[in-house]
Amino acid sequence: GDRLGAVVDVPDDDDDATTTTATSAAAGEPTTTGPPERNHGAEWEEERNRRSDRRQRDTKVTLFSNSAECYLRLHDDAKAEEAASKALELDEACVKARVRRVKAIVRRLEKDTNQSDLDEDVEFALMEIEQANFDLSREKPPRLPPPEVDALQKRLQALLQNRRSPWL
Repeated sequence: GDRLGAVVDVPDDDDDATTTTATSAAAGEPTTTGPPERNHGAEWEEERNRRSDRRQRDTKVTLFSNSAECYLRLHDDAKAEEAASKALELDEACVKARVRRVKAIVRRLEKDTNQSDLDEDVEFALMEIEQANFDLSREKPPRLPPPEVDALQKRLQALLQNRRSPWL
């Protein structure tokens, strides 16, 4: 008899194609499914690895940033600052981590205003706020900073004023 055969590309979850060969039932041959016949090459493999690495990095950033928030709620400002810094090491444009680090710095500075490096820490925190605002403005569409950013900025400026005032 007449043998009918077809090659069908069936997409799977990995965005590649699985090749399926089907034959007529009259021929009595089984239908087989196997790996793709085409070779995606090194470029395809590199892109898949880049995507996987990016997903892993994004997951770590989220975990560190969320850990920072948890530490803030537990009033463990040192660990919050550390976790937020780790998130920013992986993704310097993570606004949430940047704001959480500033919160931790502000609370630490408000607890101990007699630190010798208070001015440097306040200036660093103010620069972090500027960077967060800049990162938000570059997003598509641009976003306004959350109200807490303005409140943090005012608290930092008050720390500087209190430090420089000879009457305190």
